[in-house]
Order: sequence, then C-alpha cells, then structure tokens
Amino acid sequence: RDGYLRRSYDVVVLEGGTNDAHHGNLALLRDRTLAVLDYVRRTQPSARVVLVGGFVAHGVPHQDRYAEVDRVLADVAAERGLTYVSQLHYADVTSPGFLARDHFHPSGQGYRLMGRDLAEALRR
Repeated sequence: RDGYLRRSYDVVVLEGGTNDAHHGNLALLRDRTLAVLDYVRRTQPSARVVLVGGFVAHGVPHQDRYAEVDRVLADVAAERGLTYVSQLHYADVTSPGFLARDHFHPSGQGYRLMGRDLAEALRR
C-alpha cells in the first residue's frame, strides 16, 4: 500500500480520470473510486477528502469519455459528501503558455492556474 498514507494529513486530494478516460474501463470506475475512498477513509479518518476530476487538454479526442469520468467522480463525491473540483473547463483553454511543449500536459504556467483554482475551490 501507499507509504504516504502512513502519515496523518488534514487534507487528502485525489485526482482521477485522465488515464481512465484514455485507457480505463469506465464500467469499473465507480466501484474502484469507492474502494480508494474507503481505503483513504480507513487510513486517514480525520482528513478532509477532496476529489479532483481529470485534466483534458484542448483538442484531445474522446471528450465524451472525459465527461463521463467527470460525471462519475462528481456523483461519487456528492454521495459521500466530499468537495469535487472538475477540471473539464480547461479543455477550452487555448491561451499561449498554458500547455507544455507536448501540447497535452499543462506547463508550469498551466499548473499554477490550476493550483490557484483548486485553492479557491478549497477555500469555498
């Protein structure tokens, strides 16, 4: 198991979805997400758990699969009373410098924007 969860945390942020949307079996996503949440809850009973949806870059194919992953994760978060932060709106970001040279992953500037948005959602 994950050695990082042997320590105690105030907040645990779980990001999911990007690889699930590309390669995963979406029929298993809900059950696997619940299993991970149960594990985190057992190992971090006092932590605030936050779910974050997968990032998708502008123009990446299979946008419908990303939307389905986002919906499943949002539903699970709602069922468990967790904060959910969708990242689907970044699929529309085409501003220069947001993506790294591979045109798929965010650049440092992109990650700063995403981090700022996540911090804002956590404050709310």
